[in-house]
Amino acid sequence: MQNFTLQNISSRLFGDRASFPFEHRLFNTYLIMSFILGIVAAIVNYALNLGFILLFSSLVLSVACGVTYVFSRFRSLHYGQIVSIACVGYLVMALQWFYNGGTLGGVQYLFPVVLLFMVILVKNEHKLLVTLIYFFTTVVLIAIEYAYPEYISMYTVRADRYLDVAITSAYCIMTIGLVIMVFSNNYWSTYLTLQEEKRRFELQSIELGKRNQIIEADLEIARLIQQGLLPRELPASERYDSHAVYVPLDRVGGDFYDIITWDNMLGLFIADVSGHGLASSYLALITKTSLDSIQDYHSPAAVLAGINPTVTKSSVKSNFVTAFFATIDLGNKIIRYASAGHIPQLIFRKSTGEMIELRTTGMPMGWLDEIVLKEKEIRLESGDRIIFFSDGVTECRDSENRHFGEDRFYEFIKQMKDSGPAGVTRQLLDSLRNFSGSQDFEDDITFMVVDLH
Repeated sequence: MQNFTLQNISSRLFGDRASFPFEHRLFNTYLIMSFILGIVAAIVNYALNLGFILLFSSLVLSVACGVTYVFSRFRSLHYGQIVSIACVGYLVMALQWFYNGGTLGGVQYLFPVVLLFMVILVKNEHKLLVTLIYFFTTVVLIAIEYAYPEYISMYTVRADRYLDVAITSAYCIMTIGLVIMVFSNNYWSTYLTLQEEKRRFELQSIELGKRNQIIEADLEIARLIQQGLLPRELPASERYDSHAVYVPLDRVGGDFYDIITWDNMLGLFIADVSGHGLASSYLALITKTSLDSIQDYHSPAAVLAGINPTVTKSSVKSNFVTAFFATIDLGNKIIRYASAGHIPQLIFRKSTGEMIELRTTGMPMGWLDEIVLKEKEIRLESGDRIIFFSDGVTECRDSENRHFGEDRFYEFIKQMKDSGPAGVTRQLLDSLRNFSGSQDFEDDITFMVVDLH
């Protein structure tokens, strides 16, 4: 048995909300009411013997609206149908104006109702045009009535006028009521849809919150693992002092450093993995593990070449690693070094104020199975300061997108000549933060200082 509720009746007559947009359903409402109005007007005109023109125009309006309703409800709606039926409605109302008593009749009440429908239905760029046409039509009809009253067919019986006004007013009230019903149904449906979307969004937010907590926990574990890549304590010796800092861009990063001691030798290692985040920290872990597996550290070039195959197998999406490794013979004060695509590291000779760049050639690790690296050596002096750093230091930017740069970095090193390694590293972080105007950096920052006695 059919459930004849107001919503079901509305859906059957005007179209259901799922298949018909609001404007389409409102247009169907307008067509049905105009069809009924035409039939009622034709019956009234025939009963009151108001003339053939009124009867014919009423029937034309009714038929036009009825046919258009069938196409609109059961086939498809075209914008031309809206414009066409509006033109027919205006012509019929103009005729009704002349034959139904002008401003004394009920037709005048139809104009605002039709305007209401048209303003809602027509496209945005046509709304003003429709409104202007309505006012222009109304002004012209009133002007004709007052200039040429003989053109207006007045009621001979007062009861006929009352009947016409009553029927037209009832139609207008019922039509506006239907418009309100369509509006309310449409917005109630929209409200329910929004509430459902809100509930779905809240559930998704809860689920995302849970996933975020899991990701945060995993990131914390990754951070702790990466901390394990760094030396827990830098080796102490009467022959040198050392200190290092590492500040990742995010919870985890792609930089790391290491200091290795054996016999009377000191090894300094720094690496910078391309990119940021978990992928970079994973490749840094692989690099560190491979470094720890090396048995002989005497040749920096051989060490980097030995790490490269493992990095190459583990890199994804063209990730690569730049690295710099140096060995220092503390007895003979000789530093040997090799670079796998890393920026030149520095020696600051305090005795002369000279800044020596440790330049050499070599490809980054992770691209080719075998890489060619050139190894060099330099004799050191007592008091030399060896500085290892990543490009995050010199490429730190301020609010105007200017880099901290090599010149400013070199000047900082010279100014900190009399400070110890720990003081230099701490002051560098303060200088970078003051320069950038932020406590956070745009890249990983790694900085290591070793002072030879």
